[in-house]
Amino acid sequence: MIQANNPQSIMAALHEFGPAPGAKAMMEWETLHAKEAITSGIYITFTCLSTKSECFRVGSKSLCFCGHLFEEHIKPKKGLSKYPCGNCGCKTYKFMFQRPEEQGLWWLPRRKGFDIKKWKATCQCKHNHEAHSPNSLRCKSKCTCFSFQSDFPCIVCDKKWEEHDLLIETRSERVAQKKAVDDQYLPLAKNPDIQQELAKKMAGLGLGEDQKDELEEQKTGPKTTFSVNITPDVPLGVHGRGIEVQVEVHHRGDIRPKHDRGRGRGRAEKSVQLMEMKSGPQGGYSESNKPKKTIPKKK
Repeated sequence: MIQANNPQSIMAALHEFGPAPGAKAMMEWETLHAKEAITSGIYITFTCLSTKSECFRVGSKSLCFCGHLFEEHIKPKKGLSKYPCGNCGCKTYKFMFQRPEEQGLWWLPRRKGFDIKKWKATCQCKHNHEAHSPNSLRCKSKCTCFSFQSDFPCIVCDKKWEEHDLLIETRSERVAQKKAVDDQYLPLAKNPDIQQELAKKMAGLGLGEDQKDELEEQKTGPKTTFSVNITPDVPLGVHGRGIEVQVEVHHRGDIRPKHDRGRGRGRAEKSVQLMEMKSGPQGGYSESNKPKKTIPKKK
């Protein structure tokens, strides 16, 4: 992935190519949840305990470990600690990754036939979160897993799901800690020019439009992505989650595209490379990398 951390280059790429499909959905959610927090005065974030990074804004469209959305959970009458689910036995809301990009698996939606509606974040036991109990986190399948341990880390802080917690704060509490509130809590608030350009590109797009774009992307081939940081209180160029701005790249047969080499991504990267070997001229064998013929030894 190409990191375009210079605001000028980010603006140019965003103006010409627009955000990636996954980024469109993520930005819709982040903006919606920020506005909900501003209206209610209750700010809920999925925060890393060790780094204090506010990785995701939590709101009505955020997914729970139990498989239901936050809006399907019951708001507590007293206190702000627990949000039990109204559709199952889940005793309190637990944020769960909803898209592969949230775990750094940006290439998955580009695979032919990938269905974003069927994707679920997986445990190291290889069963997804819905196969685990939402209360004890123990796997309900017949395996030795006693608690959900995420298979891939968070894209923002590079820490695992279980190293995060739900942080619920009032506006006054955030002001006292000098955290972003009101309009400053919106994504890209510290970069208003990029924020406005992105809003133009996303005008009229609904939450479901990204899947249509993903299907189109699978037809057009691989992309090079540029990242724009949208993590609260973190300026451009600092580690954090980003908006992907895509540029279509046609690879020659003798040049293999490079993939992210991050923590916990080795197996996924290998699977992508194996897929490319079967995918034809944009990722298949060329004269320089095709398998060599073996000559059987004479007996």
